[in-house]
Amino acid sequence: MMREPFYLTAVDPGGITGIITMRIEKDDFTVERQLADPYDPLNGRTPARTLQKWSRDFSGLPQVLVYEDFHLRPQGFLPDPIALNVIGGLETWLAGVLQGSRRIPCVANRSKASLSRLADLGGGTGCPYVKIVPREPVQGKNMATDMVLDRLGLLAYGPLVKDINDAFRHAVSWLTERKYRPVCDQAWPKRKKTSVETSEETSLKEVSG
Repeated sequence: MMREPFYLTAVDPGGITGIITMRIEKDDFTVERQLADPYDPLNGRTPARTLQKWSRDFSGLPQVLVYEDFHLRPQGFLPDPIALNVIGGLETWLAGVLQGSRRIPCVANRSKASLSRLADLGGGTGCPYVKIVPREPVQGKNMATDMVLDRLGLLAYGPLVKDINDAFRHAVSWLTERKYRPVCDQAWPKRKKTSVETSEETSLKEVSG
């Protein structure tokens, strides 16, 4: 697990890319920004450019990037081709940063399921992200439901929020898998026993004793 505090940025790529950044403290978390970012390269608007700016804005702390990875399979699910363009744009930007520093990462972060190069670029000299984490399209989405996001105060409302909420899902599920307490305790609170239940348990112990 990353040592707090750090910034966590999650990306759900597509024709409209959901991007969120959270500040992760030891005992709490806050949302810094959230955006539904259209892929519009003809007008100079791409998620890669947005993230380039955000990475400078949040350079005061270590940064982690979590993104939904897409790769072509011989059969089954066909990814949104624009999502592949978004990921390709991020790869091009970060690879250029690393080439400019004349140094490549010492350790690759790529997961076995990932076929994109993006995860390999985290941690290199000059890269704004100390860690880049690929996620499968369905990974964590059943865990981080709308109800869970609502409990955490992260459920976005209004137009174009589907991709923002999916970015939050990836962030929440990644933090949960790493047992980050503020998210785990708030998203899945343990039910407190009533005085009657406690009394019944005490009586049973006395009888069995």
